[in-house]
Amino acid sequence: MLDIETIDNLPEGNVVYKALAHSVAADRLVHLAAMLNQRGQVAIQDPDGMAPTLLALSPQFNVEGVYVHDSRVAGHVRGKHLARPLTKFAEGEGRHRADCGL
Repeated sequence: MLDIETIDNLPEGNVVYKALAHSVAADRLVHLAAMLNQRGQVAIQDPDGMAPTLLALSPQFNVEGVYVHDSRVAGHVRGKHLARPLTKFAEGEGRHRADCGL
């Protein structure tokens, strides 16, 4: 089962899911993952909880870690990765940093 919330409390539903699941976006995500993976691991900064949806729809990313702003989320699994506090972001070994915030 995919780690995706397709519905949320907003009237328009989960906009991130709708955007990333679109066929054009899905194609681009595959190309983006391939390009970044050629350069090494990716560290994801995830202030808004979008990493699980991104990684469920595009598991090709070679993720070094997922970094969160909310200290209550640190230590919990996010997108099949243990969420780390943002204060550890600079210490990560990922060569490339991706910000999931819109």
